[in-house]
This record gives sequence, structure tokens and C-alpha cells, in this order.
Amino acid sequence: MEYILHIGMMKTGSTSLQRALSGNRETLRRYGVIYPKTGRRGDKHYELRRVLCRGATPEFFDMPEDWVERFHSETAGADICVISDELFSIREHDPETVTSLIPRRRTRVVMYIREPVAHAVSLYQERMKNLSMRMSLRDFAGKRRLSYFREAERWARVFGRENVIIRLYGRDDGNWDIISDFADVIGLKREDVFPRLEERERELNPGMAGNLFFVKSVLNHFITLEESRSIKHEVKKLRYLDEKFRGKIPVDQETVNMIACRYREELEDLDKHYGLSVIPRDRPIDAYSCPDPNELAHDFARIYAWAHERKSAMALLLQRIAGMFA
Repeated sequence: MEYILHIGMMKTGSTSLQRALSGNRETLRRYGVIYPKTGRRGDKHYELRRVLCRGATPEFFDMPEDWVERFHSETAGADICVISDELFSIREHDPETVTSLIPRRRTRVVMYIREPVAHAVSLYQERMKNLSMRMSLRDFAGKRRLSYFREAERWARVFGRENVIIRLYGRDDGNWDIISDFADVIGLKREDVFPRLEERERELNPGMAGNLFFVKSVLNHFITLEESRSIKHEVKKLRYLDEKFRGKIPVDQETVNMIACRYREELEDLDKHYGLSVIPRDRPIDAYSCPDPNELAHDFARIYAWAHERKSAMALLLQRIAGMFA
């Protein structure tokens, strides 16, 4: 049996891929591919990763003591076993720990990376949505650097560079999607094992944008991290209140240049050692204004009304900043 370990990175379509793998599990099985339930929470192998890489006890997740035996029993007879969780790629995890479950010589590690400007902006949007972060995009990009090459090398030291597959996440290409690309990685045709992707499902976790992004960025100055985490699901739903509340945020040329410059050496190493050529963005990102002063008071009222109607915790938090948007 061959093992395919999909390790992310974050904001590279992992949710879409995991949902496709989980939802088409029986079809995949007929083609010799198993996406095991053991160690999964929802669509991804969250519990398996936490136990292997973070030292969590199986009992903490109500996993049986013999979960390893059950994993191998469930996957027995398959040609390919796929394991997926995007947080395998965080630097706190030691790739060596995974070898206690799957063998070095029969494992391929699949990692998706993204053009660095788009990736940095997308991660910034995600953290502004979920956390109480208060810094600008330029400060965020200046302090946080994604480790594409170094991350690949960490896994290569354990499984061999020839077994680390780096794919370029190409969402900006209208003809590309991660499910079709991953089907190609495992040697199958998308139409055989996955249903055609509906347009509305093309992005399951769009970025927070427009005046919603601005309101949340202001709110972050008046709430704690715990309070921000408590309303993250409400903020996710609010992205669909208006098409301007989701998608991209505008980024000026100077910030684009700064981010691209920070990744020049990293991308050269990827090209040299893995043969993957990534050309960083060289032009600003045009998107809905953030904020849009002409609509800001109206949009805040809509956001507050939505939260108030649901008697949600977010309504109480928004009251702290309501006077700013009158």
C-alpha cells in the first residue's frame, strides 16, 4: 500500500479537498483509495494529527485504545491510503512522529503552496476574522514569513526529497481546482471519483472583505481573543450577507513589492531543488474599498441588525463600537 499524506498549507483549498475526499469515500474505495475514518474529526484527520504530532492522548478524543490497530484494519487491502490535515505543516510538528503510523519508504507527502502575495493577504484576512488581531497587512507580512522551502525540507529529511510533492495552488486560474489536481496526484480522473464542482462550492472559505472586514478590524481593538473566537462562526456567516463582504481586499503596489521581495530567495530555492517555478505578483490587488465611506454607516447597521435578530453574542460586542458608525 502507498500512503499519501496531505499536509496543506493553510489557505490552499484544504477544506474543499477534504470535503470531496470524505463525501466520495465509497467511490474512492472502488478505485482502491481509502480515506480512513479513524482519527478524523469531520472531514479532516484532526484527531490523528493531534495524537501523533502533539502528544494528545486518544482518550481525550474518545478514540479507542487500539486505534492504531483499527486504522490498519480499516485501510487493509487498499492500494492508496490518504490522510489529510493542513496543520501537519506547522513548524511545531515533528515529521518523524508520523512514521510511528505510516512507513517512510511507502509515503508521499503532498504540499500545496500559493503565490506569496496572495497567500499572505489571505492569511491576514483569516486571522483578522478569527482572532483579535490589530496590526496592518504590511506589519503582518513583515513579521510573518511562510516557509515553503524550509517546510518541504523538514518532511524531505524524513521521507526523502523524491517523496515530497509540491503543487502550486492555482485558484486565480479559472480552469484550476484543487480536487482535480489532487486526483491527478493519486493517478485518477476527477470525473471518475468526484462529482463536478458546483460554482457555488468553488471556494468554501472565502476571505472577509469590504466594510465587514473594516468593522471587524475596528472591533478587534475592543474585544479579547476569547471574545473574537466566540463570534468567528457568526462572522463567517456574515460574509454572505453581501457579495462585497467576501473576496479580496485591496493591496497597494508598495505592499505587494515588499511581500514579493521577502520571498525571492525562498522561491529560488523551490525552483532549484524541487523544480517548481513560482512567479510572485508584481501589481496591486484591486478590490472593493475597505472601508467604503459612502456605505459604511448603512453596512454597519445591516451587520448589527443581523446579529441582533439572532440574539447573538456579536450584537453585544458591536454595541461597544456602534457610536463610531452612526
